Amino acid sequence: MATQARKPVRPVKRRRTTGEVLTGIGAIVVLLVLLAGVPAALIGVFGLPIPHSMPSASLFTHHLEPGTILRACSVVVWLAWLQFVWCVIAEVTAAVRNTGMPSRVPLAGGIQPLVHRLVSAALLLSAAAALAPPLAPVAASAADSPA
Repeated sequence: MATQARKPVRPVKRRRTTGEVLTGIGAIVVLLVLLAGVPAALIGVFGLPIPHSMPSASLFTHHLEPGTILRACSVVVWLAWLQFVWCVIAEVTAAVRNTGMPSRVPLAGGIQPLVHRLVSAALLLSAAAALAPPLAPVAASAADSPA
């Protein structure tokens, strides 16, 4: 029985479409805005959510001012932002370790699938950009070799 020589496997050179590139860039922009823009806006408008002194008991017996209600709402936004960051960390860690499904973030609900899509789109774009230069010599040498 004669054995046949295997042809070298050439990496498939597939260019990213404009839509895929725009999706990846959009995902990176959305992640940056949510990761850096939200805390910057909260600090700029409301300051840090950590109180400088212990609130007095009269806070519960007097009428609440609109500023107090807005500061309380900003604490809720800070907590939601922290949960978003936790989801991003879980998704990026799972992608870097190549473990498949990331660990579930408690009480994340619909936020984690959204973060999964954003992180996946951003990582696909960055992985394509990172792998393109190293694969160029391999593809060139495979094209030059006789078949």
